[in-house]
Amino acid sequence: MTPATLGVAEIDLDAIQTNVRTLKALTRPGTLFMAVVKADGYGHGALRVARAATSAGADRLGVATVREAIALRDAGVTAPIQLLAEPPQATVGEILEYGIVPAVTTREFAVALAKQAFTRGHCGQLSPQGRHGHEPHRCALGRGR
Repeated sequence: MTPATLGVAEIDLDAIQTNVRTLKALTRPGTLFMAVVKADGYGHGALRVARAATSAGADRLGVATVREAIALRDAGVTAPIQLLAEPPQATVGEILEYGIVPAVTTREFAVALAKQAFTRGHCGQLSPQGRHGHEPHRCALGRGR
């Protein structure tokens, strides 16, 4: 392919903002809205799309990898960033350091996360609302039990 045969994508950040506001208006008050910006915002520029979406009311951002989340944090994004799939256990330290919300699907990852969170004093933040049977005041996994 030559540059002349490639397609061109024009990114309309105002349209992204309008879409976020429109979709949020269709949900019940208090419903959280996640803008997925993985794969560099689907080729539109993750940081640009993240900023447009959060300025229009997106409550959190969804990414595929820890690296994508760190890039957003390093660029100054403060909104919650949610991983859409469980990451490798080796990234637990970075997840805690950068305040990334992980997807947890295995006991092994949950144990690794709890142990490091407990060591760093983050235990109560693992499950602040006691969802899925986990109570924030009990962190037995982090104590090696």
